[in-house]
Amino acid sequence: MTPTRSVAHTCLLIGLLPLLPVPLIDDLIRRHLSRGLYAQLAAAHGHPSGHEALAPLSEGRGNLLLGCLIGVTWGLIKKLAKTVLYLLTVKELGDWAAEAGVRAELVRRSFAAGALPAHPAKVRDLMDAAWAAHSRSPLIALLRGQAKGWQAGGAEPEARLVGTLMAAAGGPAVIQAFDEALRREGLAAPAALTAGA
Repeated sequence: MTPTRSVAHTCLLIGLLPLLPVPLIDDLIRRHLSRGLYAQLAAAHGHPSGHEALAPLSEGRGNLLLGCLIGVTWGLIKKLAKTVLYLLTVKELGDWAAEAGVRAELVRRSFAAGALPAHPAKVRDLMDAAWAAHSRSPLIALLRGQAKGWQAGGAEPEARLVGTLMAAAGGPAVIQAFDEALRREGLAAPAALTAGA
C-alpha cells in the first residue's frame, strides 16, 4: 500500500522530529502532526468531525508528572547524545568525501605523470604523507571560516559539493605537496605534472 502524498509528507515530517535538539517539543509536535494526520484520514473516509473523537490515538500515555520529569532529564541527555552523534556523523561524511576526492585527483595526476601504474606502493606512500601533512576536516574549516563555501565550479550539484569539500579540506596544498614529492622522488617529470594539472 502506497500512502498519499500528503500522508507521506506528514510521515516524513514526523520522522525528522528526532533531529530537534529540545526534549519534549519533538513529542508535542509529533502528537499534533499525528492528530492532524488522523483527522485528515477520518475526513477522507467520510467522518469530518473525527478530530476530537480520534484524540486517544495520539495522546500521551502514562503519568504526566513522572513523564515530564523523566522526559526532561533523560530526554535532555538523549537529545544531547544524539545531536553529538549526528554532528560527528556529518563531519565524518564530509571528511571521507573530501579525502576520496583529493585522493582521486592524486591518482589522476599520477597516471598523467607516468608514476602509475609502475609505482603504486610509492605513490600510495606519497599520497598518505601529503594527506597527513596538509589535510584538515572540511566542515570544521568551513565553520571556523578557514575556507569559503561553494567556491568550486561544476555544473552538477554533486561535483560542486565534492569540489567545495576538497578545497575546504586543504586539497590544493595536498596536491601541491604531492606533485613536489613526485618530482623529488623522480617519479614524474615537471612538464608531465604541469600538463596533467
